[in-house]
Amino acid sequence: MLYMLKIELDGHFHGGPPVRPWVARITGPDPKFGVRRDFLDPLRDWRDAYAAMSGRLYGITCVWMLSEGTYEVSRTRGRPSKRYVARETISIDRAGKRRSLSEVEALQAIDGQPDGGIRYPVPEGTSVSRVVGLGTPEALPWLVRDGERVYRLQPHQLYERASEGRRAFLLASQDKVEKVSEREAIAWISR
Repeated sequence: MLYMLKIELDGHFHGGPPVRPWVARITGPDPKFGVRRDFLDPLRDWRDAYAAMSGRLYGITCVWMLSEGTYEVSRTRGRPSKRYVARETISIDRAGKRRSLSEVEALQAIDGQPDGGIRYPVPEGTSVSRVVGLGTPEALPWLVRDGERVYRLQPHQLYERASEGRRAFLLASQDKVEKVSEREAIAWISR
């Protein structure tokens, strides 16, 4: 079964050019971009389109036909005077039903690790990797939300956070993330 996603083009985004919505199928983790995406081309529905006195076009709808899977959607939200660009993650099941996913649920679907985990936001440009042994960090997938990278950390795991050449070790417990020294990290790996 297919799900039909319709998003109207925002013809007037804070006086600038229209913001083009996009939909991408998430196909797995990616070390450079957080998740690997296949961007989908929309069909354009011009039935309700009209031109304003300013010359801007309104009423154009983009339509995507989505099959079973996980997708990231970028579109404008909010009232006309307070519009902002928002990203969300959705899943489509076999019956063609849509469900919104939290960041933790979306990252769980991407990385295939056990359910749950701790939502861990960091500033853009900061990376977090799982430490699986001495000198062997494993890149984690992330999603961008509100200008931050959001990671999902598993309890009882050691992680390395890197930002602008500075590195720190993090240890995730059941409900929080603590910074630990290099000596404590080596002791945790060696146990």
